[in-house]
Amino acid sequence: MRLRDWLRGLRPTRHWLVALPIAVGILVLILVVSTRPGAPRQDQGERRRSARVITVQPMDVIPRALGYGEAVPGDTWDAVAQVRGRIIEVHPRLEVGEVIPADTVILRIDTTDYELSVAQIEAQLRELAVSESNAQASLAIERRSLDLSESNLEDKRRLLEQGTISQTAFDETERATLAQRLQVQQLENTLALIPPQRERLGAQLAQAQTDLSRTAITTPFTCRITETAVEVEQFVNVGQVLARTDSISTSEVPAQFFAAHLRPLVQASGLEHIPLTPEHFADLDQVMISAIVRLRVGEFSFEWGARVARVSPQMDPQTRTIGIIVAVDDTYTSAVPGEQPPLMRGMYCEVELCGPPIHDALVIPREALHEGNTVYVVDAESRLDIRPVQVAFHQSDFSVIEEGLAPGDVIVVSDLIPAIERMLIDPTEDAVRAESLAAEAGGQGSVR
Repeated sequence: MRLRDWLRGLRPTRHWLVALPIAVGILVLILVVSTRPGAPRQDQGERRRSARVITVQPMDVIPRALGYGEAVPGDTWDAVAQVRGRIIEVHPRLEVGEVIPADTVILRIDTTDYELSVAQIEAQLRELAVSESNAQASLAIERRSLDLSESNLEDKRRLLEQGTISQTAFDETERATLAQRLQVQQLENTLALIPPQRERLGAQLAQAQTDLSRTAITTPFTCRITETAVEVEQFVNVGQVLARTDSISTSEVPAQFFAAHLRPLVQASGLEHIPLTPEHFADLDQVMISAIVRLRVGEFSFEWGARVARVSPQMDPQTRTIGIIVAVDDTYTSAVPGEQPPLMRGMYCEVELCGPPIHDALVIPREALHEGNTVYVVDAESRLDIRPVQVAFHQSDFSVIEEGLAPGDVIVVSDLIPAIERMLIDPTEDAVRAESLAAEAGGQGSVR
């Protein structure tokens, strides 16, 4: 019974009838795939790396440098009392912030004492003139009297020789003659002292008149009042500062520049060949370096044309920068309310210096210059040449190459990671970067 049941279980069912053909098909497929020969491999060759490139071309470079400093007036003037006295008049516009024209009397000191001093000296001069006239008249009389005494003395001398008169009588006549000579000598001495006395009184009169003129304090140029320290009826002493003013005709900005940034301008303008003499320093504003003073206030920017005026006498010991003083003329007269302000004291400005163009310079983007001052050059076989170069100077986003490149060289301006010598390059000309490079070298855009 058990054997019969086991044999009945071995009979194929419907599931076995389906699974058996599928298993056989899979086995046949595996055998076919495993015994079929593989497809032949194709050699892909050396892989090319894509890179953006530009062609090095000679171009004109405008050397520029950027510095910063605070604006100050070109001239300042302190109203200082040169005589003592009581203030009797103050100009109504003598207030902080007011602009007063040149040759305007802003303060007056009481003139009474100085007018009296002038009158007294003038009276002494008149008195001296009368004394001189009287002395001259007396001298004429005394000289006439002396002539008579001299004649009388000669007569007495002849009589004495003849024995007609005694020696005593002759001595009395001679004594009288000597006394007359003394009178003449005294009058001549008096007249001789009158010219020095007149000169002394004249100098005193000039000083008194000068002191009188100094009682009126006048502005030497058109100025803006920055400080006042005086009121009417106030007594002032000599040397006391009564007001402080700034000139509005010229403003200056002492800006600090790094020496490395100034070197290209110095070379391009020929300053390195100018002797360090006072005459040449006086003509410093005639060199071919222009300047722009720029004030940035939030989103707004204001500019003024400037000129190089002076160079600081020493390098800043902390920042190691050199001071260049530039001057801007007539910023007040050219100011437009709401559009262009005047350049006033304390404005923190940037100063851009521009030199004459450097012709036929080889310029590359800064991103094309790699560690060790090397440049990636694509040769005629489209292979990478890692070439060392010598940099003349950097400016903004470009570098000027002195040695190592030639016109027509193709350089890589995109990143190559890794950059392997003689690797094959698929170059693509970057016309946009070449155009922006030429614009930056020509002085367009901001400078850094």
